Amino acid sequence: MAEHERDNDSEFLEGLKRREYFRVRTRLAIRTHLLRPEEADRLRLDVADRKPSGAPQLEPRLEQWLERIERKLDELRAQLDPQFERPLGAADMREVEISGSGLAWRGEPRYDPESWIRADFELPPPLARSIVVLARSVARSAGSDEGAVQAIAYDAIFEGDRDAIVRHCLDVERRKIQIEGGKPS
Repeated sequence: MAEHERDNDSEFLEGLKRREYFRVRTRLAIRTHLLRPEEADRLRLDVADRKPSGAPQLEPRLEQWLERIERKLDELRAQLDPQFERPLGAADMREVEISGSGLAWRGEPRYDPESWIRADFELPPPLARSIVVLARSVARSAGSDEGAVQAIAYDAIFEGDRDAIVRHCLDVERRKIQIEGGKPS
């Protein structure tokens, strides 16, 4: 067994839970890609340039509306151009543990530690936000492909996206507490 893989999944998951941000388990449309170092450098710059400081801020509802239009245009382009990668959708849904600092999931894809990863995912309404992050593979557990846990930590993320992720985590926990009759986890 490789040094970066763990024998005990429960011990591994407990270690991952000691994070800077609150984590929740939820289902998201997500797609990840392994990057070469030069691709990671370009993505880091793209994330940093996403909204230059001092740029005028759009009203949140207008920004969400524009993002929805952009997603619809991407869907049309994907239908017309087979080379264009299709937008995230129902086929990309998976259960993840998410926080303001990273993601973890069971099964494929699995990445070697310290690999550069591009993660694209969609936060559901009411936030309805498309997020792109540059991340590093930080750990993966041993086990069958379906049972193995892969964890990534964000390396470059637009802070507005991090705030939206934290809000999403709080919304998920709030709904969970309401369903369970007011018992926090």
